[in-house]
Amino acid sequence: MDSARSGDPAEGHTLRVVDQALADLRMRTITLGSLVIDQLGVVVNALLRADHALAERVLARAPLVVQVAQEIDHRAFETLALRQLVAGDLRLARAITRIVVELQRVGDECLRLARTGERLHTASLPDPLGVAASVLRRMANLAGAMLRNALRALDEAAPQLAGPVYTQERELHGEFSNILRLLVGRVVDATPRVAAIIDTVFAAKCLERIGDHAKNMAEQAEYFLTGSVAERARSCSDVW
Repeated sequence: MDSARSGDPAEGHTLRVVDQALADLRMRTITLGSLVIDQLGVVVNALLRADHALAERVLARAPLVVQVAQEIDHRAFETLALRQLVAGDLRLARAITRIVVELQRVGDECLRLARTGERLHTASLPDPLGVAASVLRRMANLAGAMLRNALRALDEAAPQLAGPVYTQERELHGEFSNILRLLVGRVVDATPRVAAIIDTVFAAKCLERIGDHAKNMAEQAEYFLTGSVAERARSCSDVW
């Protein structure tokens, strides 16, 4: 980098190539994030509206999430292998590879939610889902907001956007506790609906895990931008 600043044309060209490769990786990661966030919105509507067509849409697009994630991972590996990256560039490449893994796992959770919804509605026992619907919706909104904030922190190079993710994660864990309180007491006098209750709790757990993945993404974005992760990111604990 010092030789580029002193006017070395070859080094300047190399830096431009690296910058372009990293910008492409970042753009592709944001695109993947948008796809995954859309998957979350669609699958929650499928779950709460008993909409089989929406659930099928999530299932059909699941391979695309995997494909895009693998393409980014391959390009990131090439960039790391073929380019001499300085510390900041290395942090960005590392952050992107880890964020992509988290996004792919969010996609997996959306897939599980779609299948859980199909089981619940096939069983024709919607009562537990109806009881928990408003809390599930709040959880989905929180998880979606966390994903968007984490991606914005990366996209806009704004570490302050990672901060709300940690607060939202605590709220998400609290909503999961609310789901447990709502449903666990119903198991005793609702034997025919036990399977549906378990599936509803499982759906809530999927949403909680999506929040965990979003928090991990925020940590990676913050690490890329600042070289460290604030202590508040470590203070959240899972209630499960």
